[in-house]
Amino acid sequence: MTTIINHPTSEKIRTLRTSAGLTQQQLADKLGIAKARISEWENGKVEPLYKTMMEIIKICKKETR
Repeated sequence: MTTIINHPTSEKIRTLRTSAGLTQQQLADKLGIAKARISEWENGKVEPLYKTMMEIIKICKKETR
């Protein structure tokens, strides 16, 4: 059984994505990854690499303008 801890990173990703008006699929497409990976990040199962997190922030800030 996998233990899922509520990580600040997972909350940050979800907040950034929803504030930018993006679905998980849209963010995944912009990052060139599977939608399932976005779900794993947002549910605290795994964390993105620092480089990927910076790309998420960049994409979401661009979308909110």
